[in-house]
Amino acid sequence: MTRRRIERTALRLFVERGYDRTSLQDIADEAGLTKAALYYYFRTREALAEGVLAELTECLEELAAWAGARSPGEAAAREALHRCDALLAAAAPQLRLVRENRAAVRQSTVTGALELCRARLSALMMPATASPADRMRCRIALSLLLDHEAREVPDGGTAAEPGHSALLEVALDPVTRAHQGAPAPASAALPQP
Repeated sequence: MTRRRIERTALRLFVERGYDRTSLQDIADEAGLTKAALYYYFRTREALAEGVLAELTECLEELAAWAGARSPGEAAAREALHRCDALLAAAAPQLRLVRENRAAVRQSTVTGALELCRARLSALMMPATASPADRMRCRIALSLLLDHEAREVPDGGTAAEPGHSALLEVALDPVTRAHQGAPAPASAALPQP
């Protein structure tokens, strides 16, 4: 359990202080360990960040594999968005770490997993008969769902809080329209000066 305690402490400090402003000594102190004990589990801050993001990476890879094994269709697209939303809501602190420390995690395996997941989900969501505009709407819907900043809500909470389904609802709408061939709502005309 020491490893999990180190990872939980590191995640909290990386999010609170930033990756670059958190040393291994800071993490050891907060976890109530010596630096030598921390080194037993993690030799570098980079290895520790990988450890903190390992579960998210694994979940993204599993979602990508699930999406890759499905045939495109509206039901699969809707289920994919629900699965993606649940995964990302549960991983709100890790996503915040990724968002606020992009340079530090650029070489992390989580970055590759996010891109693979995006590609597989995108392929699953796009109906072959969709118009170019509907295909773009599906891409935007997926990007919105994967956008870490969109998961933040104004009062400082996150979209992971119970009852917060607006993000998923907004992402599902264009996907449903694309699969049903329904026209998108007409743009409101701009008033003339």
